Amino acid sequence: MNYASSCGIELQVNQDGSVSVAADTSVGTYDGADDTLVGIVNNSTVPVAAVTVTGPGSGLAGFDSDGLCAYAGCSYGPTGYEGPGTSLVTSPTLPDSAEADFTPALQPGATAYFSLEGPLQYAQLTARKGPLKGNTAQHTLIYVHGINEESTGKKTTDFKSIFDRVTNTKYVGFVYYEDLAPADPARGIPDCREGLPTDVLTKAASAQGMPISISDATGNPNCDGSSDIGINTIKLDEQIQQEYHDSGNQPVILVGYSMGGSIIRGMLAYSQTVNDRVADTMIDSVSFIHGVQQGSYLANIGQVTACSFCGFFPVPPLSSGIVGISDLIHLPLNRPASQELQDGSAWFRWVNSHSSHLPPLPFFNTYGDLRIVVPICPVFGLYGCFNYGDNTSLGDDVVLRGTDEPTDTSAEGGQKFLNGPRGAQNWEFVQLHRYTWDPVFPPSEAIALGQAMFNAPEQHLNVRFAMGQTLVKDCQTNASISADDELVLLLNGRANGTPYNCKP
Repeated sequence: MNYASSCGIELQVNQDGSVSVAADTSVGTYDGADDTLVGIVNNSTVPVAAVTVTGPGSGLAGFDSDGLCAYAGCSYGPTGYEGPGTSLVTSPTLPDSAEADFTPALQPGATAYFSLEGPLQYAQLTARKGPLKGNTAQHTLIYVHGINEESTGKKTTDFKSIFDRVTNTKYVGFVYYEDLAPADPARGIPDCREGLPTDVLTKAASAQGMPISISDATGNPNCDGSSDIGINTIKLDEQIQQEYHDSGNQPVILVGYSMGGSIIRGMLAYSQTVNDRVADTMIDSVSFIHGVQQGSYLANIGQVTACSFCGFFPVPPLSSGIVGISDLIHLPLNRPASQELQDGSAWFRWVNSHSSHLPPLPFFNTYGDLRIVVPICPVFGLYGCFNYGDNTSLGDDVVLRGTDEPTDTSAEGGQKFLNGPRGAQNWEFVQLHRYTWDPVFPPSEAIALGQAMFNAPEQHLNVRFAMGQTLVKDCQTNASISADDELVLLLNGRANGTPYNCKP
């Protein structure tokens, strides 16, 4: 048709009811500008009455009278974008979504086609028929907590200022295998060992040797929130599938804090490795908040005295902070999670080596960047003064800042992760805080500085309750905004079909 010899996008309805999206990059737009011809084939065993496509930032529903029938001389529907037996439903509030209804329903093995305004790069689909209801069909927001924490009641504690303001979502907490929450039938909390993924060893082996520790799957339960990351990776993969199907095929929104970031990254790598379609069809977006992406030096407790800060001056405030954090976290050194969170562990090596082809999901990452600035004057009080340490990041006192390389396996670990360069729906936010310490001050000042760093809102443990006290740069305007307000903008955009597009 004109510039396009066939469909540029093919939708394949799979046996399990999911819909795969395949793009033929050799086929151009049929109008020579931006319009896309879409084909669909029903490979399932049941009729399909409708599909809803969503392409964030694509404007695919902005019909402007140059649909396929403007070139083919057909008349299949009022907009001119319809194909035979199809009708299209759009909403002015949802420019990036459109519903295609089939009359009669698309039978097993049958095909159909229609056109859209705009080049559809990827899509997530839900099956329904009738008015487009992008603002009423709820996404599930799954919050994945950190090590030595518990899932129950997290909405009233961790990041409450964010979750309470995200509309059109069902909030659920991911429950670790051996979560910190103990069994409590009166509150509906099962035994903390319940929920071990079925055939977990077989599933791990099918993921090209994903590291897994099954030692805590027998004997008395630990109920400490420090179980194997691999087990929890598979468990999260299973929960996403369940929530996706329970919500009528609405993709899941993921938010991960601390070790929760490691579990989400592991799940993405696992899904892509076993090709179970979770990563590229059942997830709407991923937000990391101080996620452990490449390891935490604090997990290497035996190396703390010589840790990643060696050679950085001054030592007193750092050592004060490290001791306080270690005491507060109570890392159980003999448990799988503590060992797997170490810098350069077998777990992170596996995850990073299986993360080179992650799907183009929206990724948002928030990380801490604490710095000690030491004024140095070679000739005291006269000239030549400069600030030492301003380019040396301490991360958030628990995890270092990390590097821009998504699959870095640096021995120093880090929090940074984006799936490619910054874009409309791929961004990171730094929570930067500088502390000035003059080495000529007495030791008491160094101790006070260490305490200030430990109590900083950007500090790893404090950020759960202090997102509103830290500032980041808004990804649209570059103006200062509180970190919780920024994430609310992004999450509400994802939940309500109106993406808050960042501007590189």
